[in-house]
Amino acid sequence: MKSLLPELAAYLKETMAMEVGELFYDWGIHNASGMIVALIKNDAMIIDDYAGRQEVHAQINEVSRKVQKEPVYTDSWWLGPRILIIKREGILIPLEKELIGLGYENTLKTTKRKMEKRYLEDTTTIAPMLGKELSDIYVDWDFDKDTSVIAYTFQ
Repeated sequence: MKSLLPELAAYLKETMAMEVGELFYDWGIHNASGMIVALIKNDAMIIDDYAGRQEVHAQINEVSRKVQKEPVYTDSWWLGPRILIIKREGILIPLEKELIGLGYENTLKTTKRKMEKRYLEDTTTIAPMLGKELSDIYVDWDFDKDTSVIAYTFQ
């Protein structure tokens, strides 16, 4: 999948005139689903001030604190009524950076994904707080930029 991302970014730029800043992806093997999130390069900052936003950020930051460290920056926005995107910046701890430098990126990503999804499912109340029924959670990281995206999908 990683080898397809530059091609996808080029396709979006050519056909939709969108300059992709970052691409994230995750798969839900258990239900044969997946999510690709393309963050568009954009200087304009638009805040989606939806009901419950501060509590969503507080719960995401708490999970981040338990698994790695609290993000330097957290933002979130809705993509329609069923998909909530959460972006975190500045979450890697020195041990993780060292593991990445030693070539353990895939092992780290697999471990973090499993652990974070478990914490997000077991310790947060985001879905009921938003009045939604959770369908799935997708998580990915860009270790080079120290960013992460979480995508909540709801029924």
